[in-house]
Amino acid sequence: MAMKINSRQDLDNIKYAYEQEIAKYHHQVLVCAGAGCVSSNCYAVRDAVADELAKLGLANEVKMYETGCMGTCAVGPVILILPERVFYTNLDPDNVRDVLRAHLLEGRVLEEHTFFDVVESRHIPVIDDIPFFSKQVRIALRNCGIIEYGSIESYIANSGYYAAEKALTSMSDMQVVEEIKASGLRGRGGGGFPTGVKWE
Repeated sequence: MAMKINSRQDLDNIKYAYEQEIAKYHHQVLVCAGAGCVSSNCYAVRDAVADELAKLGLANEVKMYETGCMGTCAVGPVILILPERVFYTNLDPDNVRDVLRAHLLEGRVLEEHTFFDVVESRHIPVIDDIPFFSKQVRIALRNCGIIEYGSIESYIANSGYYAAEKALTSMSDMQVVEEIKASGLRGRGGGGFPTGVKWE
């Protein structure tokens, strides 16, 4: 059934309900389902994760879901385990089972399956410590690889549609245009023409 959103309160209610649902789980296993990981057979890894969680009796304690691209296509398939933010790479249906058993049952990180930084010649388990990510300031892509792929509720829980709600309900047309101009947003047609000027 389609939901109808009429107000900011509706967005807040959806966000709250999703956050309450997620809070029921002590871990989340995020499986990258971006194009690079799909080409590396991430769906076999996803299926193995679901199967292993069921075998371990953790299906009601650990939430597994697909996300969009996490940004490391060369080392896929990958998963991110929350709340620790441990990033496992180059997975297959066999080694992901070992990862889940160690991480979720024993509280142990299987470092040999975490991200390997070729520059530093070492494994870096926590995604935020990986230089490729730690040096980035993500704005538009801040939720990349975090939002549950097929869930509008997850998008709303990560502040999705709040700017649209503000623009539609509390700003004049000219305020929206001025905001777009101030943002520096440009067209993608090659000329980089300022969007706010086009709208003006």
